[in-house]
Amino acid sequence: MASWAMLLCLTLACVLGSAVAEVVQLDKRAAPGPFSLEATHLFYAFSGTNSVGPFAQLPEVAFDDLRLTKTPGAADVASGYGGVFVSLIPWNTFNELTAPESLCMQGDKAWGSLGLKNGETKAHVRTVQLTEGSTQTSSIKLAKAGVYVLSITNCGMGQGLVLSGSVIVKNAHGFLGGHEYGRLPLYGGCSVFYAVIVLAWFGILFFRKDFHHPVHIVIAVTATIGLAGSVAWFGALAMANASGDANFAYRVAEALSGLKSLYTAAMLLAVALGLGVTHSTLESCTQWKIAIVTGILGMSTVPANCILAHRDVFAFSDKVVLMASLPMVLMVIGVACWVFRALASSMRRCKELNQAEGLSKFQRMAVVLLLALLASLAIFVAQIIDKPGREPTSSASHTFWSDGAAQINYIAALAMLMYLWAPGKGAFLADSYQTQVNEGEVEEGEHLKEGSKKNSKGGRQIGQADEEDIFVVGDEDDHDILADDVDEEKTAKREH
Repeated sequence: MASWAMLLCLTLACVLGSAVAEVVQLDKRAAPGPFSLEATHLFYAFSGTNSVGPFAQLPEVAFDDLRLTKTPGAADVASGYGGVFVSLIPWNTFNELTAPESLCMQGDKAWGSLGLKNGETKAHVRTVQLTEGSTQTSSIKLAKAGVYVLSITNCGMGQGLVLSGSVIVKNAHGFLGGHEYGRLPLYGGCSVFYAVIVLAWFGILFFRKDFHHPVHIVIAVTATIGLAGSVAWFGALAMANASGDANFAYRVAEALSGLKSLYTAAMLLAVALGLGVTHSTLESCTQWKIAIVTGILGMSTVPANCILAHRDVFAFSDKVVLMASLPMVLMVIGVACWVFRALASSMRRCKELNQAEGLSKFQRMAVVLLLALLASLAIFVAQIIDKPGREPTSSASHTFWSDGAAQINYIAALAMLMYLWAPGKGAFLADSYQTQVNEGEVEEGEHLKEGSKKNSKGGRQIGQADEEDIFVVGDEDDHDILADDVDEEKTAKREH
């Protein structure tokens, strides 16, 4: 229970956190306890030949308006108090440099300045010292590109102290961290691909407007949301890189990403249930079920998305990542089972309706979704394996697995579904019905024409054979009497 409570707190901290790009706001942050160190944040200071992009400058850290104040009611600090030290320490040697036996050691007394264990990377540490009421503003070049830990160390007995100000790391390319900068061109490229398939889809709908069905509108809306989300991420990353402040833009991009996930799930369920193919509309009860399930799916993705998005910054443990991902994984499995069961039911319905083309489309859709699901599983495993704090040489692979692979998988699956369900005759219920009616009318017309031809050919024969019967009045006896009378009249005339 405590683990889930901790997960909830971490999720809320990620959602409401103030860290954007490589900027950390220390907004009345409580200082750690006496003689203790607190690691708060990871900075990815990538520059030089091994960095992302053609940049040669070394990054720099800015300690902006840092100050240490005492909370009301806190005891006064003792004289000779060493103060609080705000430092950037290399990640790969962090544990070595901050060994407990050397932390805050000065001579034989645990008092005074920050004491770090001697090591090869000790010269790369950048530190400012804060005492009560003091303010520090400075900008320092980093000696080497790499991953740095923002740490706060209290070297004394001071308690009830809070920090304010900001710590900013600016890379040569801007304020984005080296691990995030690769996302900028990635989402730029994704926006172009989304724009191409969206324009192509709307063009198909325009030129085949006589074959529109609700499923086509659902696909159009899903693709449009994907385009809007990709553009929003590109804009948010560009703003963060330029100014270091893009909180609102990040929130908009995250909201569109969540909306895309919800609408994609709803679209797959609607199409798998046979909307427009085996059923003209979905029942109200089914629509409510889809809305409820997709809503729960959306809520289950919040912890996983927040933890994974901030994992590189806060270095969450594997246990936290797996706990955050568990609700999402269970919901995705449940929705996938519903989709494939619906596809199987729609296939059976197509066989009953003799819709060969609709059956073929459902079968191909099942293959596409299975491949996309397996690819998503592989990508998720790769994201779990992709540990935080990786060096600049791994930035390209990190960008690919954190965002690139998922975007490629989604765009490819969406494009294939568009190809399968493009407007046209035969696959959809209304089209199939109209085709059957038209074929029935043609067959009936041809049958009538053939009958007319047979009647016209055999009419004369029938008329000649039955001509006497047609014009005979009375029965056969009346006919004989009439004949005798005619013969007697002819005989009388001859005698005369």
